Amino acid sequence: MDQRRRAQSVKSLAESRKGLVKSSNNYRLDSLDGRSEKDIKASSRAKEVSGSREDVDAYKGAAQPANGRNWGAALFDMFISALVLYFAAFGFLAYAQNGSVASLPLNQIIFKMAGYNPTIFPITFTLLVAKFMKAWAQFQLERGATIATLEHLLGSRSFVASLLTPLKHRSMGPLAIAVFLFWCLNPVGGQLSLKMLSKEANYTTIATNFHYVDFNHSPFQLTNGANRLAPINSAFTTALFSPTTSKNGSQDMFGGLQIPLLEALKENQKADSAGWYRTGQLVELNATSKALAKLEDFLDIPNDADVDGNANTLVYASLTGIPFLRGIPVIPPGPGTTNTSATDNTTMPLSSLQEQLFGAQSGEVVNTETQFNIETSYFYLDCKTSLDGKTSDASDFPEGINKQQGIVSNGHQFSLQYDTNHTLNSTAPQTIELTSWSGHSGGSGDITKASCGLSTTYVEANIYCSSGNNCSVQAVRASLLDHPSSSLSQLDGITTPFNDSSLATRQSIPQLFFSRFITATGNSTQDPTGLSPIECYFVHPENPYQCSFDNTPYALHDLGDELFSQRFTQLLNTYWMDNVAQFSVTGNFTLNNIYEDSLHSTVSGQTRIETEVLRCHTTLMVILVAISIVLFFLGLATAYLDATRRGPDVLDDFVSVLRHSPYMHVEAGSSMEDGCDKAHRLRNTLIRMGDVRPDDPFGYVAIGTPSESQPVRVLQHDRSYR
Repeated sequence: MDQRRRAQSVKSLAESRKGLVKSSNNYRLDSLDGRSEKDIKASSRAKEVSGSREDVDAYKGAAQPANGRNWGAALFDMFISALVLYFAAFGFLAYAQNGSVASLPLNQIIFKMAGYNPTIFPITFTLLVAKFMKAWAQFQLERGATIATLEHLLGSRSFVASLLTPLKHRSMGPLAIAVFLFWCLNPVGGQLSLKMLSKEANYTTIATNFHYVDFNHSPFQLTNGANRLAPINSAFTTALFSPTTSKNGSQDMFGGLQIPLLEALKENQKADSAGWYRTGQLVELNATSKALAKLEDFLDIPNDADVDGNANTLVYASLTGIPFLRGIPVIPPGPGTTNTSATDNTTMPLSSLQEQLFGAQSGEVVNTETQFNIETSYFYLDCKTSLDGKTSDASDFPEGINKQQGIVSNGHQFSLQYDTNHTLNSTAPQTIELTSWSGHSGGSGDITKASCGLSTTYVEANIYCSSGNNCSVQAVRASLLDHPSSSLSQLDGITTPFNDSSLATRQSIPQLFFSRFITATGNSTQDPTGLSPIECYFVHPENPYQCSFDNTPYALHDLGDELFSQRFTQLLNTYWMDNVAQFSVTGNFTLNNIYEDSLHSTVSGQTRIETEVLRCHTTLMVILVAISIVLFFLGLATAYLDATRRGPDVLDDFVSVLRHSPYMHVEAGSSMEDGCDKAHRLRNTLIRMGDVRPDDPFGYVAIGTPSESQPVRVLQHDRSYR
């Protein structure tokens, strides 16, 4: 009896368990008791659906083993990984061309490649990393991984997604941070592939000789012949006629170098540590240069002068500049060539120099700069002007030349008197007195008296040529060499051959010079009612011949001492330079001039030739190559993971979500079927997300294939869902 009861109990328990399992397989855990008729109908319909699914989804095909080697996917991954080696090759190619002329055909191709790189790199990076993320997620899935890990890997297949995915899942673990940081290499690599390459100025500096007219040691032309005075006076009047831009520019109209007055510079600034006074011309001339700091190094002059705002208003010592020529540079010998001597007294055109240095690429020279220093001197007059009364009698003024008193006149109430007792032993500057009358137009006129001390200023000038012969004096300082006393001048006969001549010969120098000077413009250019062009220069330096047609009674003493001194200095220096080298200062300076062949000096300077080269920034290149290599091995790792994948590819296809859904009434496929194959096979199947239990009190949302046996109702706002 007991055995029968126990047998019935076991049978009842087995049936109960069997019913529970069947209910679970039908995704229904409904209680068997207390159900309404409506619930029973719904339960029966679900059983019918399940039964129909078991019939439809039953796979009748042959069983398949786990995947072996997916060589197709692996080869495709390897092909993609090889693409990133383009950036490594680009980096090495740019490094190999570093420092070469930018305009070379190969370099032009490299620059074009760099322009496309910021577009190509992010695409390649995203393709490689996204495929690796999926392959790694598949690998983790087959060996067991948390859902969070899979979500991070699959949801972080772009730069933005790598940031948003951890925020969406509220998980900022080490994996999420590492993935985001790795994705940061995407924009960095794109910019590196562009920024690692640039065009840069490259400088080739070579020693070069420069020749110039040396007015320190050039003697006065002790002659009064008409054949010599004509070119001298022509050069002087040409200087007076020259445009204002030439008179106030860094070079005269023939390209001669204008020397600024050191005395004027001292009023506006303090010398730098080496005694130089800056002229403020560097920025103006440096419009073609790309590196002002490098230019400062090229000039080799301290840049610590204390300059105020007026330092750029330069006053030049004369209207005539110092002629100069570029000599042959010292070019290091190349294959099959010999060294060029720096002492050759010849010149070389810039085009020839560039061709000798750069050969076929000589046309790629951007700019040629030169710098050199010269030693020179000029007269400086420190004048005190005053009104010396008025008169209407023109006969009160001396005429002609009085050698005993040292007076010279132009015959039109304009005279100069020099100190006849000034000798080589004098310790004070020579005194020059100028007299000018403003009464030429009739009536009473002012008499201007100016007493001037004539001294010599010896200077060293730093010359910079920004391109070709476009030159200017960048800095001036008092000469550091030994010179005669500044109280003496070449009017005292301090240069060879007059320093060994008799006193009478030396004293004839100022008499000849001033008598030539005061009549240099000729009396025919002066109207009896106006000032001479020399006098007119004091009041109208832009047009000294204006006063010949102007009856205005100009009084020179109204100018003030400083302005009068500066303009008198310019006039005397101009006429002196025209006397010494009238052919050279008018654009005819050569080393073979038979009249002035002994006037030049040679100094050593530098020529710096600027070319534009390809510059590869090594640090950025190394980083780009390193990223490229990492991406390459990442691609190889992807190929390995895809090749060794055992299960089906289910992570990238939506259809994989429906793989075992009881609401999908479709033909069954193999459990080893890849998601893309399944999606292709079921591409025409209509599915819907909706309520699969429309008759129940509470709906149930799922994705299914809508049919009469399996309704999938559209979701309603007034219905609740479990």
